[in-house]
Amino acid sequence: PMPTTFVDGDIPYVTTITPPEDNTYYANDVINLTVGFTEAITVTGTPRVEFDLGGETRYLEYASGSGSNELVFSYLVLPGDSDTDGVVLGNIFDLNGGDLQDGDGTDAALSVPNPLTPNVNVSALIPSVTDITLPVNKTYLQDDEFFFVVQFDAPVNLSLIHISEPTRLGMI
Repeated sequence: PMPTTFVDGDIPYVTTITPPEDNTYYANDVINLTVGFTEAITVTGTPRVEFDLGGETRYLEYASGSGSNELVFSYLVLPGDSDTDGVVLGNIFDLNGGDLQDGDGTDAALSVPNPLTPNVNVSALIPSVTDITLPVNKTYLQDDEFFFVVQFDAPVNLSLIHISEPTRLGMI
């Protein structure tokens, strides 16, 4: 009998893209992109997908899914990131020194269909103080109240600060 050799001539390619959820993402939020392939993919290294965030190039880096036909790529939003008209995903994998291969070692096609992401916005600008109004300049006695008014250039979420012990506050 003649020996039989099987050659896998099928190149795995992207079949589905699940874009990040329509949302506004803030500092420390994670943006995920799920990429489906025609067959299970083994990942080595840290492949990534380029995207444009407010005119700056950023990368969704491989996060999970090796050995399956769905891979997840993630980006951690950094303080200062901002994009108000929707991030734009790149259309090719950057292997970044790694590999995307099927079980037979066939390299996956590197093109990625561009999903529309106009409602994936990022707002991680760090608010700045624009003005401080000081309390009236006088001597305050125990249980007197005084107020500082602090204005920022963007909305901020603050927690109530309660000082129960005598404290000297200063400007930094």
